[in-house]
Amino acid sequence: MNRSYLIAGLTGAVALSVLGYALYRTGVSAGRAQAMVDQPAPTAATHAPQKPGDIDPRTGKKILYWHDPMMPAQRFDHPGKAPFMDMQLVPVVEGGADTGAIEISPRLQQNLGVRTALVARGQLHPEITASASVAYDERDVALVQARANGFVERLRVRATLDAVREGEPLADLYVPDWVAAQVEYLAVKDLNSPGAADLADGARQRMRLAGMPEDLIRALEKRGRPQSRFTLLAPISGVITELMAREGMTVTVGSSLFRINGLRKVWVNAEVAETLEERVHRGDAVHARTAALPGVVFDGRVHARGRRRSVSARERRDGGARRWADRNSLGPHRRPESRRVRAVPD
Repeated sequence: MNRSYLIAGLTGAVALSVLGYALYRTGVSAGRAQAMVDQPAPTAATHAPQKPGDIDPRTGKKILYWHDPMMPAQRFDHPGKAPFMDMQLVPVVEGGADTGAIEISPRLQQNLGVRTALVARGQLHPEITASASVAYDERDVALVQARANGFVERLRVRATLDAVREGEPLADLYVPDWVAAQVEYLAVKDLNSPGAADLADGARQRMRLAGMPEDLIRALEKRGRPQSRFTLLAPISGVITELMAREGMTVTVGSSLFRINGLRKVWVNAEVAETLEERVHRGDAVHARTAALPGVVFDGRVHARGRRRSVSARERRDGGARRWADRNSLGPHRRPESRRVRAVPD
């Protein structure tokens, strides 16, 4: 009886196995049939592109050619593997980066502040900017010297860089030789004896030899009495750059008392780079600015090029140099000749 139960159990297990396998095969067949029903019919757009002009299924754009990204200069008219490396060729579509166009997303343009403008033909005005220093015009200098031995009794100018005008008193001198010559001339001037005129001419000549100026001699003849104090006057307008006289000192013939530099014109010595030297020519316009006078521009011309690769520009505006003669630094701008070029407007 036990044997019959064993045979019956084995038979049931085999039957169950066969039934399960049959059900599995039936399900696989049904799934394949359903997949064949749901699959859409193939179209030309879903086919892999094979020639230029086909539509790229990824971008929906027309394909121009294929290329190897490692060697983009070489173009191919069909897909496949690159002959240079073991990698697939990549299609290049219309409007891509390889067509020469530059594309920037609007968001990135906003972040970068990108602006566009049309290129136009116009005049280019190049400028050379250089630091410079201001110097006095050495051609506008006056030296005031003692014409005779004497003493400085009163000094009208006290320090260097004091401004003076033409004809302004500088110092009062006492010159004993001039006083004696005046007394002698007045003594023989009114004589009525024969030869008095020759004596007067001789006395007048001795005053000239003593160094008296002609205007003092004429003033003596008109006044009729000797003058004991003589005033030195400024020959030009400018500033005192050297002051060698002091009150009470003794002066000798030919000793320098004052040096006056005029301010009608000044020099601007600009240090130009050697690479720009050939672009600077005599007569070029120069515009100088200084931080001490904001908004003020001084116009001048290039006068000479020095041996130290420096350019000297002479200020041409009369009367304007007084405001910046004591400044030691400037920013001159030299503007070469303009030329017509293509330029992008600001």
